Amino acid sequence: MTTETTTDEETTEDTPAETVDTADEPTDETAAADNAEPDTGNSEAAKYRRKLREAEAANQALSEQVAGFQRNGIERLVGERLEHASDFWLDGPDIGELVGDDGQPNVEAINARVDGLLEQRPHWKKPPAPFPDLGQGFRSAAAATPSSDWLQVMTGLEN
Repeated sequence: MTTETTTDEETTEDTPAETVDTADEPTDETAAADNAEPDTGNSEAAKYRRKLREAEAANQALSEQVAGFQRNGIERLVGERLEHASDFWLDGPDIGELVGDDGQPNVEAINARVDGLLEQRPHWKKPPAPFPDLGQGFRSAAAATPSSDWLQVMTGLEN
């Protein structure tokens, strides 16, 4: 019986050692592709798929960045005519319709869109700049009273 127990103990000792060995193997798909032999077709295809996914992610990030730049350029142009440039996007215009083939904002298309918006919502129009006060500056209380004459103003006497 002791022989069987020893055999069972040896078996149980071997099992954890095998489990530890399998834990050291890479479980991640990319790590397995890096450690695989380059001669196999699957590992090479996995490598190209991984590179393709990385390139697509970078392309998507750059496309979003360019769309943001285009949106800012359009809002800059729209801000000259609308009080709040962000109102321009409430109707959901497509950026592709508002930029030219070169990626620059198409001023004619943007102005046509703003004209249509202002016909529908004239209260969105940017108010004109206020006329400046030409009488700006310091005014003394003595100069402000119309009944004062120059002698009273100079001496500081009031009626």
